[in-house]
Amino acid sequence: KEVIKKLDLNTRSVEAAQSQIENCRLENPEAICVFILKGKLIVKNSPLNLGTKIFLEFAEGSSIVADNESTAECLIKIQQSENINIYSKSKKGGLLSGGGKISTGININKTSRVNIDQIHFESIPVGIKIENEENTSNNQACSVTRCDFIKIENAIIANKVGGFIALDNSLKEIKDTGMTVNSTNCTLAGNSFNHVDKAFHFGGENSIFVRNEFIDCPTAFESTVESKKAFFSQNKNQGKEIQIILEGEKHTLCDNDLTGKISNHATAGSNHLIYKNPNLKIANEAILAAFNPPTQKNPHKENTIVQGMGRWNLEIIGGKGSDVKKWPDLTSAQKSANEARAQHANDFIVIKL
Repeated sequence: KEVIKKLDLNTRSVEAAQSQIENCRLENPEAICVFILKGKLIVKNSPLNLGTKIFLEFAEGSSIVADNESTAECLIKIQQSENINIYSKSKKGGLLSGGGKISTGININKTSRVNIDQIHFESIPVGIKIENEENTSNNQACSVTRCDFIKIENAIIANKVGGFIALDNSLKEIKDTGMTVNSTNCTLAGNSFNHVDKAFHFGGENSIFVRNEFIDCPTAFESTVESKKAFFSQNKNQGKEIQIILEGEKHTLCDNDLTGKISNHATAGSNHLIYKNPNLKIANEAILAAFNPPTQKNPHKENTIVQGMGRWNLEIIGGKGSDVKKWPDLTSAQKSANEARAQHANDFIVIKL
């Protein structure tokens, strides 16, 4: 039962485009308004403001750019709204360029359900900045997908955005941080970081970082002391060795094809789960507690399973043959395990049945 209204934006002036948007909304208060931008839109003193149920589609060759004397805070502003879509149907459209005059490409504040897809950001200190109030509801999330960020300082900043999603984005030559995420229940997957000083900066909770690629990035992942329960898996790197800086609590790093080191700055031990990262070394073992258990798929022979403990291998052989009465029972197996525990009190016992 939704009503959809489509309107072309053929003007070069943000003020004229804003007037078209507001008039369409007044005439169609409950409709989804789809505005198709054709050509170049120039931002001078005010950004383009988008509200609830507004879709902005970039046609091929279209862009929003800053005037040489622009004083606007951003190119696009979204505040206290919901259900907004900013997208380009083609890689040849959807350019947002600040020209060194504007601090942010898209500024989102106290807003839910925003999708940004296949937009190209350049010459802007911050590509996308999302600032919400404390929000843990996943169905109010914002998402950034298939976007390109080139030669800027910070690509994405997402603060207090429950369920934030960043998928299949490309970030190249980012001077500071690729994605700063201080939110809960986020999914950041399939993103490519090329010559990014720090790919991920994480200060949230319960979020996953999977299948991302780091090319010549000094730092792949850095978490803060406030962070909890990040799941970092199936990521890979090329070129320079990377570092992962772990602070906070209960992060899991597993099954990563990364070459580099893991470290932290804390003075007290942590309780992260770190395993099956064959080319990631732990820099300061004394204060970074890691658990690297041998498993059926990864039956490694390394001596270190838990820092500060040795390893003792115990093989318990069960019965063979047809005479079940001659098979050792559970009591004898338990006795062997207890003896190993008593004799090697400071070791990690690995039992193979």
